[in-house]
Amino acid sequence: ERAITGNGIELHDFLSLLMESGFLVKISPHQYNWSHDQVHQAAYNLIPAAKRESSHLLIGSRIFLNTPTHEVNEVILEIVQNMNVGVRLLKSQEQKNELAQLNLIAGQKSVAASSFHSACTYFMVSVELLGDKWREENYDLAMQLFNTASEVLFITGDVARFSAVVDKPLIFAKTFEDGLHAKYSLVRFLASTGRMEEALEKNFSILGEFGELFPAQADVNPDLIYEELMSTKAILNNFTQEEILESEVLADPRKKWL
Repeated sequence: ERAITGNGIELHDFLSLLMESGFLVKISPHQYNWSHDQVHQAAYNLIPAAKRESSHLLIGSRIFLNTPTHEVNEVILEIVQNMNVGVRLLKSQEQKNELAQLNLIAGQKSVAASSFHSACTYFMVSVELLGDKWREENYDLAMQLFNTASEVLFITGDVARFSAVVDKPLIFAKTFEDGLHAKYSLVRFLASTGRMEEALEKNFSILGEFGELFPAQADVNPDLIYEELMSTKAILNNFTQEEILESEVLADPRKKWL
């Protein structure tokens, strides 16, 4: 309904006629479903193939423009599913950035629903829409997208696309903190693929940035491990079990990731 509001048609009368004829079923105050897949396909086939991309783009855009801001999340999937069909018709980078933001929101909603493969689809469309100048023109959105996408691509086991996405913040992050989430995802990826030595080396390198220094792998030996264990035990001997359990947890959330 929101997709065609404002074109002068007596909309409610038209929709009522379609429901009475058995073509539509009302599922909410502003949403209707086709009564059957074959009815849906028959109606869709009436749209000339050459106009389907532009029709989807128009439908998605109108839903977005006619939906109050606080209700956009409710129909975000319908918006982006339609607009993505016509994505190649977008000309300006501003339009692409707006759709990239909408795809990010759709992906986050899919993640919340544990629909990770759908989330990947939205995130990768968003990545493509960012263009080549994202670091200069859309840095904050891009970093949020790369970090979120790399997490979901790791979960789905999409190695090729994970590697391509996680490299962006690892290479182009403007600050250490901006690239930290990607480094965390990389450590998990290396560990999950059996590359434990690389994972540990990367982990120690990151912790070193926080002032938590570890010896080089080549310097680790049984004597050093025993010495460190004894040193830790000596420290703990100064506290009761209750005091240890009641002690403050690690305060820096960045270190908790690792």
